[in-house]
Amino acid sequence: MSADSRYDRMPQAYATYGGYEVPDADFFDKSLIYDIWNQIKSKLQEGSINLIKVSLPVRVCEPKSYLQRIVEGWCYMEEFLAKAANTTDPVERMKYVVAFAVGGLHNAVKQKKPFNPILGETFQAMLADGTQIYCEQSSHHPPVSNWLVYGPNSLWRFYGFGEWTASFRGNSIRGRQEGPHIVEFQDGTRIIYELPEIWIKGLLFGTRLIDYSGAMKFRDDKNGVGVDLVIDPPAATDSSWSSWFGYGAKLPSDFIQGELFTYKLNKEEREVNKRKVCTVEGSWLGELRFDNKPFWKWSLGLKKAEAQPVPDPLPSDCRFRADLIALEQGDMDLAQKEKERLENIQRREAKLRDSAALEREQQEEQKIENVDLSTAAE
Repeated sequence: MSADSRYDRMPQAYATYGGYEVPDADFFDKSLIYDIWNQIKSKLQEGSINLIKVSLPVRVCEPKSYLQRIVEGWCYMEEFLAKAANTTDPVERMKYVVAFAVGGLHNAVKQKKPFNPILGETFQAMLADGTQIYCEQSSHHPPVSNWLVYGPNSLWRFYGFGEWTASFRGNSIRGRQEGPHIVEFQDGTRIIYELPEIWIKGLLFGTRLIDYSGAMKFRDDKNGVGVDLVIDPPAATDSSWSSWFGYGAKLPSDFIQGELFTYKLNKEEREVNKRKVCTVEGSWLGELRFDNKPFWKWSLGLKKAEAQPVPDPLPSDCRFRADLIALEQGDMDLAQKEKERLENIQRREAKLRDSAALEREQQEEQKIENVDLSTAAE
């Protein structure tokens, strides 16, 4: 039996080693990689490079802001958070939240890069069920995006923030959106989780793949329910997996292993008395199971929620950005010029903020010094 037959996986799932096989790898060609490398090679530190501070050409971008890309990962919000809100069983609620988070990972996987949001940039949108979405870029460096989402009839709220980091690793790029994702329900239940790392592999040679890797932890401290997942698990070492792939065989990188459990918090707020409830397994490219029962399968054709921009957004909305508009209209030269213009404005404003902060710091130090001198004189 082939490695990709244990779970229901999308056609884009790379059968040999796992991951999402990029269908349009040619546009991100080697000449572009070498151009980027020449731009940043002088900044090499400890074997990695912070790509967030590197200005990339518009030809690698799609006409969207990163604020919009974040929302694309919430494509099953209508499907699963409504079910989570309408159940009183903490274990079942946790399953639906995990299905929402894991099932949406594939929808945010794209080779083209969204535009970095400008400080103060916003994005307002709605879903068909009445869900209201508010996003804002609250920091320039480090880049931090915040969001607040209200479900229909206030059945749930979803909020949090993410700081985006990315580094160049020779033949790959590693990225991460670090920060809490919090789903809150009317009874006070709060389920908190974070996203795994994302990798673009095969930039210079080999098959071009996009993949996730690492841990996803979900916690509901109010009810003592948790889930620990590992994406890209280690080699098969137990009977349930080795019978499929052979003892010690590397599992496909998009596979998921984990467990759902209950726990209590002691006085030091440490988790104790853990008890396994069920196993969690699957692939972020097709299926998620709890004790072998599917909760999400891509082939079932679940409707993906599409964020509809509100008709009268704030003037700071990303849809008003001149570079995005030009790129969407196919004017690459104008898009590049507008992108550079906006980046220069951001750099200038950042210097002004740094200068003002330094001046305030010096004034505070002077005040302290004056107080010390007056005290000594007395």
